[in-house]
Amino acid sequence: MPLSDRDRLIATLDRLGSPEDAEALAAARAADAMLKQENLTWDALIARPDADLRELDDADDGEPGHVHAGGEAATGDTATDIAEIDRLLALTTLSEDTRSMLEDLKSDAREGLFSAADRRYVQGLQRRLNPSRSS
Repeated sequence: MPLSDRDRLIATLDRLGSPEDAEALAAARAADAMLKQENLTWDALIARPDADLRELDDADDGEPGHVHAGGEAATGDTATDIAEIDRLLALTTLSEDTRSMLEDLKSDAREGLFSAADRRYVQGLQRRLNPSRSS
């Protein structure tokens, strides 16, 4: 989701729990206005759980934070997978953790360690962060 001011949206959403009805209503309207300003929908903003994704485990490479979904090998075009990861890496809204994970997945793809679950993760991330360009 390319939202220009994620922190402001989170602060606004935090106000939804206000005991003051007027403040909670104002927060809801402000959040809705922020999405409209960005031409986003709630569906595009909120990630859907992907039932096909396995829980990500720490990789056995000794690098903290490196994850690898494992499982069946991905079939298809590795160059396309790497290009998709590069498009995601070009987004300026990525957190450092997500950027690091994508770099690790790109390395896995180059080394032939990219799994079908990795591909589904990248495709799901693409749909959430850049819905206008679905895979």
